[in-house]
Amino acid sequence: MHMIKKLPYIQFIIGLLSIVTFILATFHVLPFVLTVFFIAFLNFTFAFGAFYKRLYHSFVLGIMLGFAFLIVGMVLIK
Repeated sequence: MHMIKKLPYIQFIIGLLSIVTFILATFHVLPFVLTVFFIAFLNFTFAFGAFYKRLYHSFVLGIMLGFAFLIVGMVLIK
């Protein structure tokens, strides 16, 4: 229960990290894979919040997008 109150803050921080790593990856400071993993993690937090609010269609969408970005990240590593 305590996690749900902090979830918007966690999502904001992960979203901010996604944007910062995307900008740094554009200038070849960080690998682009790191950005993809942050976006996947952000989608999983959206799915967690949707499951808690019993929005199961949004939960399924968040899980699917999270796994899609996770697979893309794994493909980019190789």
